[in-house]
Amino acid sequence: MVQSARKFEDYRCPNFGCAARVQEIIFRAPALSLEFTGPDMKNAVQSAANKADFNKQGQKSRRGLLLASTALVAGIAIAGGANAQVVWDGGAGIQTWQNNLNWVDDVAPGAADNVALTTPGISVQPTIDGTTVNIAGLTMSTGQIEIRTFGGSNSALNVTNGIALSGGLISVQSGNSLSAATIDITGTGAITNAGSVTGAVSVTDGTFTNNGGTLTGGLTLSGTGTFRSVTTGTIGDLTITGSGPVTISAGAGATLTQTGTLNAVSSTTVNFGSLTDTGTVGFHA
Repeated sequence: MVQSARKFEDYRCPNFGCAARVQEIIFRAPALSLEFTGPDMKNAVQSAANKADFNKQGQKSRRGLLLASTALVAGIAIAGGANAQVVWDGGAGIQTWQNNLNWVDDVAPGAADNVALTTPGISVQPTIDGTTVNIAGLTMSTGQIEIRTFGGSNSALNVTNGIALSGGLISVQSGNSLSAATIDITGTGAITNAGSVTGAVSVTDGTFTNNGGTLTGGLTLSGTGTFRSVTTGTIGDLTITGSGPVTISAGAGATLTQTGTLNAVSSTTVNFGSLTDTGTVGFHA
């Protein structure tokens, strides 16, 4: 039984029937905890679960999943909006994150939702323009998120839990910010930062490029992870682990200084610089 659920009973079914009423409730109130009672309501929910719709990308819709889950819950109850996964589809044809039409099921994610950019080949990619976005989690394997200033207002993307970035790019422009409890960059994932990034950042095989921004929360490099500083800047706490080679580099004429605690495995191979990154890298004594 869902606690503090909003109840919908048989007598609330309008003339067009319980099935239509159930669909309307789920569509209009996906973030509510809902409880359906009475045989007609229960039958309508079960029927909807059996016919859970599929969107144009062949993925079962979020509302369809909510309906399908009712078959497993005593009393035919739906707990909607609890860390649901919301998938970007670019359906609005414009880049704005807040536009409902850009998301599967046409509902933009809220603070309790986990966001996924996992569908390749979408030409329209999200931008966060002049606003603050709060979500629970973020998974990316493709695409790009740009956090930028718009109309004189800066933007922020705040992720309560973690970011898993195995592909794609998050770009934080000057004056804007990205924060998460953990930020795990693997595979071909990448972050470019000209603003502010806060969180425990782990780079395994991916790339973190700092371009005049700040990084707070510590950095771990492993695998073939890369940290680049295009301009003169600093790294706070740094952990280097695994066999490597990891890369720590500074752009031509720039100086990168590690200022916090340094933890390094003696067997790790570290490359300092590259053919293009010929600046100076220094470590805190």
